[in-house]
Order: sequence, then structure tokens, then C-alpha cells
Amino acid sequence: MTFDLENPASPKLLTRNKDVFKMLLQMDYFNNTADRIITGFRDSLVSYSQKDKYSPYDRKELLYNETNSGSGQGGSMARFTIANKHLYAVDQTTLHLFNVQNASKPAYVKDIKIGPGIETIFPFKNSLFIGSNTGMVIYDITTASAPVELSRYAHIRACDPVVVNEKYAFVTLRAGVVCGGLQNLLEIIDIQDLRKPMLKNTFTLESPYGLALADQTLYVCDGKFGLKSFDASDVSQIGNKLLETHKDLTSMDVIAGPKSLIVVGEKGVHQYDYSNKAKLKELSIIPVIRSN
Repeated sequence: MTFDLENPASPKLLTRNKDVFKMLLQMDYFNNTADRIITGFRDSLVSYSQKDKYSPYDRKELLYNETNSGSGQGGSMARFTIANKHLYAVDQTTLHLFNVQNASKPAYVKDIKIGPGIETIFPFKNSLFIGSNTGMVIYDITTASAPVELSRYAHIRACDPVVVNEKYAFVTLRAGVVCGGLQNLLEIIDIQDLRKPMLKNTFTLESPYGLALADQTLYVCDGKFGLKSFDASDVSQIGNKLLETHKDLTSMDVIAGPKSLIVVGEKGVHQYDYSNKAKLKELSIIPVIRSN
């Protein structure tokens, strides 16, 4: 479904692409957090003193995305993303492509079978990094409508969000009944050769979900054990360089935007000033009350 959000208080349905998803996306993988996954946001600083009068949809604000100007930035646990004027969405087995050059009328392009256990998708420049419960698949999207598989990296069976920079992919592996596996880990994978990803280092965590990179700082949502930040300047020592832990923040996903850090937690959507990357300052929260 495509909505016009010119007036965010009154979204208008523009069009509907029918029968493009053959499989239901109701995966226990998200462990009841599917309603707390960030699909995109407008990055504007809002403080408690301002929040009652500030409109985050001020038309002067710019949307942020490294790969596609004009679209929001997704979290590491997202199942769809926009890059190079195309929308890429994954279900449990398949990558679905849509041309969104005409934003109000997305055009279905095709499906690409990937394999079982697909969970997340993350874009970086002209590549897609797709996480599954058994590994990571890398696609080249230089030709946006014709993704080319470059490589597959295998790991132990576990839930698997991923973020990347120029040299490394950072993957959290979470054990559990649904995910399988017995270990909770952070893996750092060397991706300087996208056709030959290689494990660089592994560190133990407690119950990791989403993660985000900001310069030389890695933020990890460690579930009920809080939001953690690590010095990532030396990838061989990340797990030994904990900068800060917000123990009272049960966190599921995080986005490091150009102005603020956005965290989805048990209590709602939190916004932090992270101009000091190692010392977060909470600016606001949009509370989320679950209905049974």
C-alpha cells in the first residue's frame, strides 16, 4: 500500500499492489516486537520542553538515507528498504522488488528466491545485506532492478540483524526457541571483498536484537539487558570496550541518524542526543501502550 503523508495526521491511500506477497510475514522471530520495528523516520531533534508544540513533519526538514535521497532510514531489523529508486522487501524466503521512481505508483518488478529463514535487510551504497537465521547473503544492486548475488556467509543458527560500514559487517546472533542456537554473540565480518566475507572476531552478548553504527561507535540493543554502546575503532577489541549501558531501557532496534539516535524500546520510541557518542542524553519519548 502507498500512502500520501503530506498531512501526517490524515494519511491518504494512493494505490495498492495486490498479490505481491505470497507468504505471511507473521514470524515468531520478532518475539512480539513486530509492532516496534523502525521502518523510517524524519530526523529532527525534539526536547521535552518543545515536544508539545513542535511538528516533526516541518517541511523544512530533510529526509535522510545514504543510498536514496528522499526516503527514510530503516533500522537493522527492518524487512524492507529503499535504495536506488527501488523498494526491496523480504519475506521468509524471497526478495521482492518494486520500482518506486514514481513514488505514488510503485511498480512491481520481480521476485528473487533466496532460501529459507530470511529475516532482515540492510542497504549500504550499491549492496544489500540480507540476514537469515543461518547466515548473511550479499547482493550487488548497481543495476537496481537486477540484483546479483555476490556471496553467502554462514554462521550458527540464530536470529540475525546486520549493519555495515566500508570494511566490516556487524551481526548480532540471538539464541532462543524460535531462532534456534544456544549462543548470544556479536560477529564482526570482513567484507572488503564482498565476494569473500570472512569472520574477523566474535564477542559474547546477553540477548542482542538490533544494532547501529555511528562513526567509531557501535550501539547494540541487548533486549532486557539494556542499550549498550561500544568503541568500534578497533574491531578486534569491540566487546572489551563497553562505553555505556542504559540498563533500564529494554531495547529492540536503533537508528543512528545524522542528528539523533532513535531507539525502539519496551516503553516506546526514544530519541537521544548523541553528539557525545559515549554519553547519550534522552530528548523525548513517544510512549507505546500495548493493548491485549
